[in-house]
Amino acid sequence: MGDTLFGAGYFGVDLFFMISGFIIVYVTAARTGDGTLSFLAKRLFRVVPLAAIGTVAAFFLLPGTDSLNYLWKSLAFIPLKNNDPPFFGYSVLQPEWTLTYELIFYCIFGLALAISHKYRVAIAAGVILTMVLGGQALLGDFTLNPYRSPLAPWDHWTAQLVSLTANPMLLEFVFGMLCAEAYLRFRSSKSYLLGLFAATALVYFVNLWIHKSVGGHGVLGAGLPCFFILLSLTLFEKSSKSFYVPQPLIKLGDLSYSIYLSHSFVWELFTPRAGEQHLAIELVGLEKLLAMLGTTLILSWALYHCIELPAMRIGRALIRAAHFVKPSAVLIWTKTKSTA
Repeated sequence: MGDTLFGAGYFGVDLFFMISGFIIVYVTAARTGDGTLSFLAKRLFRVVPLAAIGTVAAFFLLPGTDSLNYLWKSLAFIPLKNNDPPFFGYSVLQPEWTLTYELIFYCIFGLALAISHKYRVAIAAGVILTMVLGGQALLGDFTLNPYRSPLAPWDHWTAQLVSLTANPMLLEFVFGMLCAEAYLRFRSSKSYLLGLFAATALVYFVNLWIHKSVGGHGVLGAGLPCFFILLSLTLFEKSSKSFYVPQPLIKLGDLSYSIYLSHSFVWELFTPRAGEQHLAIELVGLEKLLAMLGTTLILSWALYHCIELPAMRIGRALIRAAHFVKPSAVLIWTKTKSTA
């Protein structure tokens, strides 16, 4: 049952990248919103603290993660190896490999926001396309397949960063931004047509999930189904007055980042390894599935309330303090100069 329900769950990464692109464009739609520094600070306090704590915990608790070289790279969000794209050796905390892509996207979008709010999407998309295609041109190959993306030919930790910036996985953020642009500009009231579109996309999505026939990561694999499901559901939500999201699903969405980073620990807890001393809880079938789901939710709830929320509050407080100090410093300097 677990394999049927979650065996194709890997393409949640592709959907995650597109949702990230969508959300970042949506939350910066208002011109009175955050400046670049505030934008980047909020993103960093949202992502980095939990990932750093999870990485240190994984270093001490999970097998095969006892290299100090791997630890510092993981804490700096540097891929561990210059091979096996798009994962590049993963990280000490395995799911963290995706966060390097995420942080690169945040930096690019922050730059675009600093240049022009109006054209932030076009600038960010242009930078990503130039970086991926230009990087592939310099490395000697063009491909949309993230597993065949070219690699930098030198032996240094910078090589995997260069290889990663040329990987077409980054294009999925562009697809997410395009979904957001469509959502913000959409004005149709024909919700029944969008409902049909959304239902068709959802059936297609579920069929691919059950039969595990997505085709792997990337825009030509899981990317296109994720794009259509995201586009159809967001447009349907905007046009339909009866669209309703149950509160438990909203709460589950709040926990999604903690769930993503903590599930490796839960998997290890319930997965015995042959020939190794292990503290795994040996359950099978439905009991194991329910135990793993329950443990993941409890752990994620604790991480969200004890680490994620406090870190985000600290970030917002520092941003408010920075906004308060800057005008005050200017005022003091002006008064001092006028009395001199």
